[in-house]
Amino acid sequence: MASCSGSKADFIIGGRYKLVRKIGSGSVGDIYLAINITNREEVAVKLESQRVTQSQLLYKSELYNILQGGVGIPQIRWYDQGTDYNVLIMDLLGASLEDLFNFCSRSLRMKTVLMLADQMVSRVKYVHTKNLIHRDIKPGEKHGIEILQFIVIVKASFHNDIREELFLVSF
Repeated sequence: MASCSGSKADFIIGGRYKLVRKIGSGSVGDIYLAINITNREEVAVKLESQRVTQSQLLYKSELYNILQGGVGIPQIRWYDQGTDYNVLIMDLLGASLEDLFNFCSRSLRMKTVLMLADQMVSRVKYVHTKNLIHRDIKPGEKHGIEILQFIVIVKASFHNDIREELFLVSF
């Protein structure tokens, strides 16, 4: 279960993931670096307080499950609605675009920009293959987990009229 007693540094989730440090925050909650205590693998953990009126992390986990297998989409390890927190554990991806930009002294060559654009378009096309469409794509979050931020995802039925199911999430 996902309950908390003591500091978050001593927080063990699901009996196997120990929080190491906070690496960011987003619209859903806080993001932590964690270690699987059985194999020492690093993962990302998103925590959302149970005090929220409507859980966005549940919607996020459902969307990640739909998108599993795509390049740049983290693999979901575990999702749980606990006593104190909703928890989503997933792969820890590489550095954020902002981190890479800073590493390059805030200057990118044209070839790099074109390669990044190609990756972003490929990810949007992949989302479309899953019958999802988006609106309002914005720059990614700074915590190193995602490249694109999808503000609203609309599940599309291409055989009938478009049926909207709004998910207010940020990947």
